[in-house]
Amino acid sequence: MTKTTLILLLFLSSFVRAQLIVDNSQTPIQLVEDVLIGEGVTPINIKFNGSAANAAMIRDQATHFTTNFNPTNLGISEGLLLSTGKGFYALGPNTSHNNLGTGQNPSGTPGGSDPDLALLSGNTISSSAVLEFDFVATGLELNFDFVFGSEEYAGYVNSINDSFGFFLSGYGITGPYSNNAKNIALVPSTNTQISINTINNGPNNNGTCTNCAYYINNGPTGLNPANPAVETVEYDGFTTVLRASSVLRCGEMYHIKLAIGNVSDNLLDSGVFLKNFRIKPMELITAELQTSPTLCAGQTVLINSGLVQGTNVFVWRENGVIMSGETGTYITVTDPGVAPPLPVTYSLTVLTDYGCQIAYDEMIVSWLPKIPVADPGPIVECTPLPAPYSVNLNNLASNMLGALDPVQYVFSFYDANDLGQADYGSPSNLIPKNVLDTWDQYTIDNSGTDEVWVRIEDLFTTCSLVYHIPITFTDEPSGNISFPNSPYCDQVNTPQAITQNVTPGGIYSATPAGLNIDPTTGAINPSLSTPGNYTVNYNLAAVGSCPAFSPTPATVSIVAVPTAPIVTTPVTYCQNDPAVALTAPGSNLLWYISATGGTGSTTAPTPNTATAGTTIYYVSESAGSCEGPRVAVVVDVNPTPAAPTVTALTYCQNDTATALTATGTNLLWYTSATGGTGSTTAPIPNTTTSGVTNYYVSQTVTGCESARINLVVTVYATPALPTVTSPVTFCQNETPTALTATGTGILWYTSPTGGLGSAVAPTPNTATAGSVTYYVSQTINGCEGPRVAVVVDVNPTPTAPVVSSPVTYCQNATALALTAVGSNLLWYNDPVTGIGSALAPTPVTLASGVTNYYVTQTVSGCESPRALLVVDVTATPAAPTVSALTYCQNETPVALSAVGSSLLWYAAATGGTGSATAPTPATGTAGTTSYYVSQTVSGCEGPRAALDVTVYATPALPVVNTPIVYCQNAAAVQLSATGTSLQWYNSLTGGSASATAPTPSTLATGTTTHYVSQTINGCEGPRAAIVVNVNPTPSAPITSSVTYCQNATASALTAVGSNLLWYNNPLSGTGTAIAPTPSTATAGITSYYVSQTVSGCESPRALITVEIFATPNLPSVSPISYCQNAAAVALTATGTNLLWYTSPTGGSGSSIAPVPTTTSSGTTNYYVSQTINGCEGPRTVLTVTVYPTPALPTVTSPITYCQNYAAPQLSATGSNLLWYTTATLGTGSPTAPTPSTLAFGTTSYYVSQTIDGCEGPRAEIIVNITGTPTAPTVVTPITYCQNSAATALTATGSNLLWYTNAVGGTGSAVAPTPSTGIAGSTTYYVTQSNGCESARSAIVVTTLPTPALPGVTPVIYCQNASALPLTATGSNLLWYSSPTGGTASTTAPTPNTTVAGVTNNYVSQTVNGCEGPRALLSVTVYATPALPVVTSPVTYCQNELAAALSATGSGLLWYTSATSGTGNASSPIPSTASPGTTSYYVSQTINGCEGPRAAIVVVVNPTPVAPIVTTPVNYCQNDAATPLAATGANLLWYAAATGGLGTATASVPSTATAGTTNYYVSQTVNGCESARAFIAVTVNPNPLPTPQDGTVCIDQNSTVTNTYTLDAGLTGNYSYEWFTVNGTSNTPIAGANQSTYVASAADVYGVRATDLVTGCQSAVVTATVGLAPFPTAISVVSSDYFEDDQRITIEVAPAGNYLYQLDDGALQSQNVFIDVAPGTYTVHIKSECGDYTREVTLLDFPRFFTPNGDGYNDHWNIFSLNGQAKAKIYIFDRLGKLLKEISPSGLGWDGTFNQQAMPSSDYWFIVHYEDQYNVSKIFKSHFALKR
Repeated sequence: MTKTTLILLLFLSSFVRAQLIVDNSQTPIQLVEDVLIGEGVTPINIKFNGSAANAAMIRDQATHFTTNFNPTNLGISEGLLLSTGKGFYALGPNTSHNNLGTGQNPSGTPGGSDPDLALLSGNTISSSAVLEFDFVATGLELNFDFVFGSEEYAGYVNSINDSFGFFLSGYGITGPYSNNAKNIALVPSTNTQISINTINNGPNNNGTCTNCAYYINNGPTGLNPANPAVETVEYDGFTTVLRASSVLRCGEMYHIKLAIGNVSDNLLDSGVFLKNFRIKPMELITAELQTSPTLCAGQTVLINSGLVQGTNVFVWRENGVIMSGETGTYITVTDPGVAPPLPVTYSLTVLTDYGCQIAYDEMIVSWLPKIPVADPGPIVECTPLPAPYSVNLNNLASNMLGALDPVQYVFSFYDANDLGQADYGSPSNLIPKNVLDTWDQYTIDNSGTDEVWVRIEDLFTTCSLVYHIPITFTDEPSGNISFPNSPYCDQVNTPQAITQNVTPGGIYSATPAGLNIDPTTGAINPSLSTPGNYTVNYNLAAVGSCPAFSPTPATVSIVAVPTAPIVTTPVTYCQNDPAVALTAPGSNLLWYISATGGTGSTTAPTPNTATAGTTIYYVSESAGSCEGPRVAVVVDVNPTPAAPTVTALTYCQNDTATALTATGTNLLWYTSATGGTGSTTAPIPNTTTSGVTNYYVSQTVTGCESARINLVVTVYATPALPTVTSPVTFCQNETPTALTATGTGILWYTSPTGGLGSAVAPTPNTATAGSVTYYVSQTINGCEGPRVAVVVDVNPTPTAPVVSSPVTYCQNATALALTAVGSNLLWYNDPVTGIGSALAPTPVTLASGVTNYYVTQTVSGCESPRALLVVDVTATPAAPTVSALTYCQNETPVALSAVGSSLLWYAAATGGTGSATAPTPATGTAGTTSYYVSQTVSGCEGPRAALDVTVYATPALPVVNTPIVYCQNAAAVQLSATGTSLQWYNSLTGGSASATAPTPSTLATGTTTHYVSQTINGCEGPRAAIVVNVNPTPSAPITSSVTYCQNATASALTAVGSNLLWYNNPLSGTGTAIAPTPSTATAGITSYYVSQTVSGCESPRALITVEIFATPNLPSVSPISYCQNAAAVALTATGTNLLWYTSPTGGSGSSIAPVPTTTSSGTTNYYVSQTINGCEGPRTVLTVTVYPTPALPTVTSPITYCQNYAAPQLSATGSNLLWYTTATLGTGSPTAPTPSTLAFGTTSYYVSQTIDGCEGPRAEIIVNITGTPTAPTVVTPITYCQNSAATALTATGSNLLWYTNAVGGTGSAVAPTPSTGIAGSTTYYVTQSNGCESARSAIVVTTLPTPALPGVTPVIYCQNASALPLTATGSNLLWYSSPTGGTASTTAPTPNTTVAGVTNNYVSQTVNGCEGPRALLSVTVYATPALPVVTSPVTYCQNELAAALSATGSGLLWYTSATSGTGNASSPIPSTASPGTTSYYVSQTINGCEGPRAAIVVVVNPTPVAPIVTTPVNYCQNDAATPLAATGANLLWYAAATGGLGTATASVPSTATAGTTNYYVSQTVNGCESARAFIAVTVNPNPLPTPQDGTVCIDQNSTVTNTYTLDAGLTGNYSYEWFTVNGTSNTPIAGANQSTYVASAADVYGVRATDLVTGCQSAVVTATVGLAPFPTAISVVSSDYFEDDQRITIEVAPAGNYLYQLDDGALQSQNVFIDVAPGTYTVHIKSECGDYTREVTLLDFPRFFTPNGDGYNDHWNIFSLNGQAKAKIYIFDRLGKLLKEISPSGLGWDGTFNQQAMPSSDYWFIVHYEDQYNVSKIFKSHFALKR
C-alpha cells in the first residue's frame, strides 16, 4: 500500500552547516511542545526569559537542531538548543578557537541575570536563556538527555565560566533554589553539579582529568584528536550525552526551569542541547537485561522493575491473575512445569499509596521443554553379594538416553555437588570419563551407600539437566507386623507401638478410616481413634531391583470403655421358687460376687432360692479388654406358703353375685395367674358382662405369698337385641309381607313387656292408615334377651297437587319452571305412564302452540294421582315499518311515526319502558340519535325497529388569519380561508355572497373588514371576519456603539425602537427578534444591524459597532511553601496593575499583595490578575503550601511485659522516626530501643516523626514491667440441679481468663456459664492477669441428675366409694393440683368420690435437693363396666419401637397387674429391651363404675444376630460386578449402617468410581430384623497412562531425521503394552512393553498399563505422532517500497510450527514483522527439524537535503534504486511544474532550475521503478529543500 501525505513546511529561517541543522522558525512554546517533550509529559504555563509572551515569539536563544541522521560527534540527533548567544552560531565545523563571542548576542531581548544561575555559579549572570514550564507527574521518574557545550572549554577550566542548570521544584523536593528547587544537571552517580570546572580534561586539555569520561574535546580542526570530519558543533568542548533525572510523585504538579547564562561577560558563548524530556515508562527486564527471555526448563529468572519501592503499591500478575504475596520491586519466577511449555505473561502495575497508577509493563517468559532423557531415579540393588559394590554408569547413561541422538547430549558424572559442581559444570569432582571407559564401572565402598550426580547438556539449546542418583545396595525386604496387645481401650492416650521386624522405609496405613496411626512408625494412639476393628498394612515400594514388599496385615481393635449397667435391684424371690439368671442391659457383661477384686464371669448368676436370705451380686460391662465400673444387684429370698383352697362358680349375666371365698390366711385376690397387685378384699364377680373370668387367690404366710390358685367364674351373656329394620312403612292398601328379625330363638310380641312370645313373625294389616308396634327378642344359652321394637307405619294416599292452568307465554319469551302446590312433586309428560322427575320442567317458547304437563305429590312415601297443567305459547308479531330522518341543527322537528299496531316507543334497543306517544326529535345538538318502536299483537310485543334521526351540525366559522397587516403600497394577495363551499361577503349579515375571495387594496392606510362562511351538508354556517390593516413604514431605531473586555460577560445589544429585528448584514439576511449577545472571545470590532417594526412594518436597519479589547496575559508567579507558623512575606507576581484574590473567580481584588498565614497547615491558593487598557486579565494561581507540624506518631502505650520477658524492639507508625529517652531535649536516634524487662517498674520512651523537614511533637510510650500474680481465689465445688438455670462462674482476681483444661488452650475473658443439661461433674479453670497470667485455679461444677417421675398409678373409684389418700413412689414427695405452678403440699390429697368424673393430681419427688418433674395421677370416679375388647397377644421384636397398647372401651385405665394397683389413663408402651412375655391389664369405666381388667400379653421376640458376610470384596474400576451375598434368613440390603429402607434384592456394587464403599445387610427371624453386617467393596483404580502427542521430523526425501519418545507417564509397579491404533483396531507392537516407546513414524499409538499390585488394567490411551515436514516452499513478502508501514511477511509450505527471526533479533511465532526500518535483512525460519534463511530488502527515500556546497546532502536522489537502470525520477515544485528528471544511478538533483538556486520549500517527486517482484510501479511523495 502506498500512502501519500502532503506536508507544507514553512521555515522562517534554517541554518545548515555540514551535518548539523539549526532551525529558529519555532517559538519556545512550539519547541517545548513539538521538539523537547517526550512521552508522559504535558507542559503548561510555558515561559521564556520570564514571560509567556516571550515564549510565544521566536527567540534566537531557543532553536531546533537536527543532524538529519548524518554522523556527528554530538551524540544527539535532534532536539532543542538553549544558548547564551544566537543558536545558529553553534553550527560547526569548529574552525577556530573561541569563534563565538562579542557580536553574537541574541537579536531579540536576551534575559538578564537569573537568581538561580547566580546562586549556582556565585557570579554575575548575563544573556541568560531561561525556558520553564509546569507539568503533572504521570509516573515515578523524569529524565531527559542533554549535552553541554561551551567556547570557554578548555581555556577557562578552573576559572570563572558560563553556568547552566535544570531547576526542578514541586512535591517532595527540597533544594536551595527558587521555590525550593534542586538542580538535576549532575555528574552521573554523584551530587556534583555540572560545569566546565566539574567535567574537563584539565586546562587547555592538558592537565588533571576531572570526570573526563564525560568530556569531548572539540577543539578547532587539526586540534581534535578525534575525527575532525564530524566536528559539527562550534563549541570547543562539550560533554558526552548525559541524562538528567529525578524521582516524582504521581499526580503532583512540578515546575522545571532550564537555564543557561554567561558569567561576568558576554565574550564567549555556551549552549545546552536537550532531547526527549519525558517521564519514562517502566520497563520490566531480567537480571540478564532480557525483555522477552527464553529459558531452559526448570530455570528461575528474576524480573526487575528497576523502580524504588517507597510507599508505592506493586501489583504483579501472572497471565492476568494477581500473584499472592508478590508486592516488591521484583519477582523471581520459575518454570511452571507444564507440558508442552507455554509462554507466561508477567505484568506489573505500580500504584501510589493513594491509588494513582504510575506505571505498567508486561513481559513474556518462555521455557524450553525439559531435556527428554529419562530420570534414572535412585539405584537400589538387592543383592546377596558382599561389599564392595560396583555400578556401570556408562550403561546408565545409555538407558537414560534411550533413542535420543547421543551426538546432541553430553553426559558428565560427579561424585559431589555440595558446591554446585554438577549444576555449573565445574571440573571439580568430575568422574573422569577415561576411568569410566577403562573400568566400565563405578565402585562404592563397604557401606553399601553412595551417591553420584549426572549432568546432561543439550548442545543445541545449551540447556542442562542434573539428576541426583542415590546408590544403595541392600538385602531383599522382609519381616512381619502385629499388635499382640489388641484390643486397646479408647482411653489409652499414649502411642502404642507396633511389633515389627520389617525392612524400614515403608508406609503404614489402616482401613477403614478412623485409626490414628503414624505412617512412618506404625504406632497408634487409641484415644485419638474411633472405636472399631482395623486392618493395618505395611507397604514398602519397589526400589531398583528390590521388589515391593507387604507383610501379612495386622489387625487391631479399639474399644470404647462402657459405662456401668443400669440394673433393677433388689430382686426378690420366695424360697424354692425357680430363679432366673440375673440380667442387666449391655453387652459383654461380667458378673462378680464382690464389689472389687475377683474374676468376672460372662455367665449371669442364677440366684439360689433354696435358702431364704439376701445375696448381693455385682455386674460390669466390658468391650474387649475394657471393663466398666461394677453395679450391685441385691437378691432377697423369702419362704413360700402353700396355695389356698377354692371352688369354681357360675352366673348368668346380671345375676346377683356374692363375694368369692377361699380357705387360707391373709388371702390376696388377683385377676391374673401371675403379676398384678393382690387385694385383701374378696372380689364380687361382675355379672353385668358375659364371659369367663379367672380369679386367683393366694395366701401370705410370714410375709411370703403362696402360689395363686385359679377360681373360675362363668357369666353367660344376656343376648343382644335382634337386628331389625324399623320403622317398616307401607302405603294404605299395599300388599304387606311378614316382619323379619335376625337372631337366635326369635320370639315376637305385641307389647314391650309381658305377654307370650311367638316364634311366628306377624304380617301387618294395611287396610287402615296408621302405626302399629311389634316387639322381638332372641334367646341364647337359655336366656332371653331384651325386646326390640319394630314399628309398622301405614301411610294414606295423598290428593293430587294444586296447579294453575293454563300458563301462557309469548313466543321466545323467557319461561319459568312450572310450579304446583304439593310435597315431593314428580313431573311427567304423560297422564299415566313414564317416570316422574323431581325437577320441574321449564316450558320451551321457541314455537307457538299448546303443551300438556302432569305433576304428582308424594306424602310419607305415597304418590298422589297426576294433575294436568296446560302451557300456551302465542306467536311474536313483526317489527313496525320505519324510515330514517335528517335535520339541520336547530331546525324545527315533527313527531316520529311508524307503521304498526299498538306502537310503543323506546330510547334504547333493549330494556326500558315503552311509550305509546311518538317522540319529537331534538335538533339543538348535532349527531345521530336512534329511536326504537315495537308493535303489540294479541298481548305479545314484537321486536323493536330502529329509527335513526341525524342532526347535521351548523358548520363552524371558516378558519381565517386575522388581522392581516400590510404596509402601505405593499403587494397584497387574495384573501383565503379554510372551509367547505366558501361564500365571501362585505357585511356580517345580509348582502350578496361570492364564491371568489377578494384581494385587499394597500393604496391607503386604514382598516377594512371582509366576511366568509362555509356550507356543509347543505347548511351554511356563520360568517368569519377578516380584518385587513394597512400600516405606514416606521423610521430606523436609535442605536449607540458598545465596548467590552475580551471574555467579559456581554449583555444582549439594545436599541430604541419597537419590535426590533437584529441582523448581521446591513441589507440581506433574516432578522431575529432576539437581540444578539456579542461574543467577547476574540478581540476586535464587530458590526451589528437592527430595525424596528411598527404595526407590522419594518424600518430601515441601524448600525451598532461592538469593540472587544484583548484580555491581558496571566501574571507570572512561582509557587511558595512554608512550614507551619514560619514567618511569611507578602506575595509577588510580575504584571501590570495587579489585583489579588482569594478565589479563582468572584470576590473583590486588592492591589495590596497578601501575606500568607502559616498558623494552619495546608495548601492555600491565592489568585492574581493584571489589568491593561481597563481590562482585567485572568487570574493565575499562586499556591502557598504550609506543611503541617507532623502529628504524634501512632504508638501503642502503655506496653506491659512480664519480668524477664524477651521484649521486642519498640515500634511506631510515622515517617522519619526519632527515638528519645526524655520528653524534651536530647538527641533523637533513628533506631528504636528495645525495653529491658530485668527489673519491675515503669519506663517512658519518646518518639517523634519528621515530615517535609519538620519534626513533630514526641509521643510517649510507657513500658510497664510487672510480676506474675497468684492464682485467683475460687469457691469449689459448685452444685446445680440438672437443667436448672446456672450463673456465670466467678473468681476473685483481675483480668480473669477462663479455661476448660488444666493446661493448654486459649483463655476467654468471658466467664463460662456451666451447662446443666447433663448430670455429672465438669472442672473449669481460671487465671488472673495483670498483664502476666497466673497459675490456674480449678472449679468443679457438679450437676445433680433430675429425679425421675415418682411412681404413680391412676386411681379409680366408683361414685361415693370410700377413698384413701393418694400415694406415689418416690422421695420427699410434693403434691400439686396442676402440672405447673401452684403451691406444693407434703400431704397426699384424698379424692372426693361424691361426684363422678376425673380429677388430676400431680406429684414430684425431690432427691439431693433437686425436685423432679410432676407425675400425673388421675382419680376417676366411674361405674363398673364390662371387659374392654383387646387384642392379645401383641408381638414385638427386641428393641423395636413399641406403640402404646390399645383397647376398645370407655374411660380406659391401664394396670400392670390383674387386681389392685392404681390405674393410669395413659396407655402403657411396652418395653422391648429384653425378650420375654409381659402381661398388661386394662379396664373401662361405664356408668360411673370401673369394670374388670382384660389381660394383654406382650411377647418380645429376641433380635437375631447379624448375617454372615465375606468382606472385603475387591473389583477393578468399571469391572462387571455381581450381587453381594450373605448367609442369613429374609435378608434386607442397605446403603448405610443405619436408617434407610432395606431391599430384599442384593446390592450390585458400582465400579464406576475407584474407592471403598460399605454395603450393609440384615436378616429377619420371627419378624425381627438383626443388626446390619457391612461388606466393604473396594474398587481399585485402573491405571491412567498420559502419553503426549508429538512429532517426528522428515527431510525433503521423506527420511526420518528425528524420532519421538512416547511416555506412558506413570510411576510405580506397572506392566505396559504398546499398540498402533487404527479406529477401533489395536495392533500390538512386538517387544514394546516398557513405560516408553520410541516412535519413528507418524501414526496413532496406544498404550495399556496393568497395575501389578491390583491387577487392574487401563483402557488403551492414544497419542498422535505427526510429521514435522521439510519446508517445500518459503515465500518472504515485504511491503511495497516507500510505504510508511514497512513490514515483512513469511509464508511457509507445508504449514507447521515455525519460529521467525530477523537477523539476530528475537524469535517470534508470528510470521509478520511490522515497523521494519529500511535495509537488507536475513530472515530465519526455524522449525523442529531445521533452520532456513532468506534475504529481503526494504527501500525508502530521503526526506530533505541541503544543497549548500559543503559536501553533505548537496544532492537529492533515491540511491537505493541505483541498481534499476530503467528507474526514472521526476521532480516538481508545489505548483506541479517539472523541475528535473534524474536517474537513481546518477548524482541526483542539486536544487537548481535553469541554473538558478531554488528556495527552501517542499518539492514533489514521481518515481517509476520495479518493486521486489519486478512489477513496474509509480510512487509519489515530497521532500524538503533546506538552505
